[in-house]
Amino acid sequence: MKRLAFSYTLSRLKSWPIIETDNLLDYTLADEYAGVYNYVWLKLKNTTIHENFNLNWFPDENERHYIHNFPRCAMTNKKPISWNVLKLVPTGKFRIEKEILRREISSYNNNRFPIYVYSFNDPYAVKKLQEKNINFEYNLVKSKSSLEELYKSINARTKETHVWLVDIDLFVDPKFEFIFSPADNFQHNPRKIYMWNNDNVSAEISYPQGAVRLVPVSLLKNRQELGTEWFEVEIVNENVGVLNDTGNPFKAWARAFSQAVDFTSSDDSHPINIQTRREILATLQYATHARLSNYVIDGTIAGISYAEKNKEVPSRLSLAHDYEWLAERFRRHQKLETQKKMLSANKETSDNIESKIKRVYGEGVDLEVDTIIDDDIVEHVVNRKTVKKIRPVNNENNDTEKSIVENEPRKSLKRIKPIREI
Repeated sequence: MKRLAFSYTLSRLKSWPIIETDNLLDYTLADEYAGVYNYVWLKLKNTTIHENFNLNWFPDENERHYIHNFPRCAMTNKKPISWNVLKLVPTGKFRIEKEILRREISSYNNNRFPIYVYSFNDPYAVKKLQEKNINFEYNLVKSKSSLEELYKSINARTKETHVWLVDIDLFVDPKFEFIFSPADNFQHNPRKIYMWNNDNVSAEISYPQGAVRLVPVSLLKNRQELGTEWFEVEIVNENVGVLNDTGNPFKAWARAFSQAVDFTSSDDSHPINIQTRREILATLQYATHARLSNYVIDGTIAGISYAEKNKEVPSRLSLAHDYEWLAERFRRHQKLETQKKMLSANKETSDNIESKIKRVYGEGVDLEVDTIIDDDIVEHVVNRKTVKKIRPVNNENNDTEKSIVENEPRKSLKRIKPIREI
């Protein structure tokens, strides 16, 4: 006869010992009770077991040596969202370390607010979610070009007081279950956003990047320009997972740019203190270990420069969160980088020609250099590259015998011969 996990048990006298732990894979904890009890419960720390769960439960005879795992489920649809909550583990040497996933629910997720996973113009949004092992209920909001559009879309969908916002590129830690009880009353502080720490790929450090936020719906309705003091932010000291902030060249550059603008333009009211922000930006400027590191570095430097030039213009700073504007800015950046590479290649070609002339005619030959600067390279080219047009001339300043090549095509440089002294 099967024993139901949801029987109302008045007496707990025969319950198996309960061991609270952060590591439910450490089955050696059960061996301390070998010879005294047949089983122990391994329970995740700070987890509340449902009041109707039968802690006297034990398995059928043919399953008595296996480990039995009981899920935490969503309150709405009763689907499992975590299998790392409660296990019944046999003690002693006959234990078979293979888990049987039970249908009996050990606890419920007490999250009261809807979860929205969002992306900005990401054509692979659905595929990304399919590849992830997501253990929470969520709504996908995709194909938005800015935070403004995102907030408007979510505001039209929800009737709750708060919503969870989750970046689609975040790999959420299975231990994070979207259960949060703020210290202050929501009704008395409707302007506060809660933000969690996350690890990332670019800097390999943990700090709040906004990958998970709990946002009051009232702020979604009354969103103002970024940069004004229209909300408060409180950082929750808990890590939610790893953000892949270098998914492709554009995202690597754009995330670094936006973050640099925020960190550089913010004052003391920013939830991250100035010294920490400076350390993070310094780390990103030398993130040579990161995937697509050149885009992370370039985006950070460009964001700092942009913020310093526009720090008195909030409307321009807010563009750092408009993905269509960022995409156009990134295209300009790529064009400039291409031009810089072409200039560098031309300089290398010119230097090679100079080297060949000196090898043929000796180091003593005089070479005049005409310098050309490409005026199409604008503000972001800090150190302008030069192209050298080289012309060997007579050692004596004889203007009538100089070979003038200023207006000749580059290929003609190879045919130029210096005039020897007589």
